[in-house]
Amino acid sequence: MTTKTKMTPWVLVVDDDQDNRELLAELLESEGYETIVCANAAEADRVLDDHRAPCLVIADVHLPDRDGVRFAADMRKRSNLADTPVIFVTGLHPSALKGVEDAVLTKPFEMSALVKLVARHCGDPPRQVVPAAV
Repeated sequence: MTTKTKMTPWVLVVDDDQDNRELLAELLESEGYETIVCANAAEADRVLDDHRAPCLVIADVHLPDRDGVRFAADMRKRSNLADTPVIFVTGLHPSALKGVEDAVLTKPFEMSALVKLVARHCGDPPRQVVPAAV
């Protein structure tokens, strides 16, 4: 997990599968995005209580304590999170999430598709300054 600076956009990843959380975080961080990962909706609620709004939430549809769609609906009841976009990651066919207005990535998906969606919602990642050789 990357340590967030005060105004750097960050992405919240919510997935009960540790391998998926780590893979998503590693991918996003390798692209320059800061992340916080959570294993369930309750943990994500606590993170959202303690941090400013993320630029994006990536959530599994099937979480152990609350489904991802319900988590997103509950999250959006908070005034500071009402417009926060969510990308759902699922093994379900997209038609199973009929009526969901957020993006849905069906597993397996191309990592480049996820990176493009993140860039659309969060902007390009901050450029890292490489010190000049002395």
